[in-house]
Amino acid sequence: MSVLTFERMKAREAIKKPELNNETTYMSSAAIRKLMSSAEETKHPEFSISGPEGNTPAPFRERMQRLVSKLTLEVDEDAGSERERELSAKDIYTKKSRISNNVHYLDKKTDKTLFVDTGKSIALRRNGITEAGVTVALQLAQQRFGSTLTINGTPEFKRLVVEAAAKGNMDIHFTDKKMNQALIERRAELALEREGQ
Repeated sequence: MSVLTFERMKAREAIKKPELNNETTYMSSAAIRKLMSSAEETKHPEFSISGPEGNTPAPFRERMQRLVSKLTLEVDEDAGSERERELSAKDIYTKKSRISNNVHYLDKKTDKTLFVDTGKSIALRRNGITEAGVTVALQLAQQRFGSTLTINGTPEFKRLVVEAAAKGNMDIHFTDKKMNQALIERRAELALEREGQ
């Protein structure tokens, strides 16, 4: 599901700006789906986003309904300004790990891994710990694990996740109550800034 979401983000970019999307296919959707079904990792990495512990992914019907409603919003003309705030996926491509069954999301310009989908979580690499990298990872995690997410990492990483979620106006919640409170406060601050402008 996360791969389909990522490909949908790239397809939307290709329609908006076709001149920026001359991309070689590095890994097919079928190959990634096969890897995702066989991924078995129990421990979550330090800088990662996942669903709540012991929580299985939402049923396929529910995930598909979420995807259809998101696609419906994307073709709505009134939602244009909302779409412009989303991060583009045009600068990222996927590649299968040679050692494990993980899927790596790499920056096209630097060929460095930004984050890795392990099947149970999305682990960010050091070069991916930016607001832009966290935004794309959160979008994928939301589609993959639902709207309640567990964040592992340093306080600075958690602050960055809250900032990306607030600026991206994402409908997500965290299993950490302090992060939920920080998200509510940051959304209020951003609303005041918009009113002031």
